[in-house]
Amino acid sequence: MREIRKDKHMALALTQKTGTNDFDQIHFEHMSLPKYDFNDINLESCYFNRQFKYPFYINAMTGGTQKTKEANEKLAKLAKHYGLAMAVGSQKIALENKSVQDTFSVIHDIYPDGFFIGNLSANATYEDVLKASQMIHAQAFQIHLNPVQELAMQEGDRNFKHWKNNIALIAKEIKIPLIVKEVGFGMNEKTIASLINLGVSNIDVSGNGGTNFAKIENARVNRNDGFLEGFGISTVKSLKYSQKYQEKANFIASGGIRSALDIVKSLVLGACAVGLSKFFLETIQLAWDEQIKKVDELISDIKKVMILLNVNNIKDLRNVQYFD
Repeated sequence: MREIRKDKHMALALTQKTGTNDFDQIHFEHMSLPKYDFNDINLESCYFNRQFKYPFYINAMTGGTQKTKEANEKLAKLAKHYGLAMAVGSQKIALENKSVQDTFSVIHDIYPDGFFIGNLSANATYEDVLKASQMIHAQAFQIHLNPVQELAMQEGDRNFKHWKNNIALIAKEIKIPLIVKEVGFGMNEKTIASLINLGVSNIDVSGNGGTNFAKIENARVNRNDGFLEGFGISTVKSLKYSQKYQEKANFIASGGIRSALDIVKSLVLGACAVGLSKFFLETIQLAWDEQIKKVDELISDIKKVMILLNVNNIKDLRNVQYFD
């Protein structure tokens, strides 16, 4: 049953269309006299205690079935080609069924030197985190928060009050960077403050405006009343809530990131990195040469936007003025 659900999630995610969202409300002043040439732009970025060539990475998506194994193989190949960090989808299915562990561990087979990020829900114990980390040789770990999805899912969790204790224990014991991540419904200021108080120093706000898991769960069971589909907070609003806490924690933007311009806007709003799921899920549907062309274009477009902002490095994007 869980395997069928995993494949259905991926298929339905590909059908969702991303239209307008709150990133469209963020505007920059155009600089008509650029200070830099294209080759002056440096996209090197530091996050998860590591230096990366680019300010984006492959965010959590999938694993647990033969179809999702093939997706993870393709994603790992792209991660290797560009030196990107890569997060896997929830590994709970592989902790319960060892026969599907290879659908996750295949990424390390393809990219032995890769920076991989494990993934479990806030139901996980620290022992679960250790096992999931070992499975993929993880160098960072995501704990995902998905109460909206769980409540929209007919067979989803209904018990949540133990989540804070689990996160606090994991944050205290873990020896690699811990990321707590929403799954597309955003975080308000109280949630951000609570996570920091629990010892979390990397927070992926993952707001709405992109893949909608309430919509996916409703579609999966043919529920047509739109239950919880409009719930949540945008990535832009979540990043604004994070701004008073950006000296205490590192913030990652995901959810509704459609373009290089949205990536730059996220970095201007204070994100240290941007996690992309839908972009890479769509990319791996293409032939290899087309995949490379698409990612190269994204990298080039980020540099073009930075030229128009008179900024030649990622760190200085924090000083760019914007209006909304």
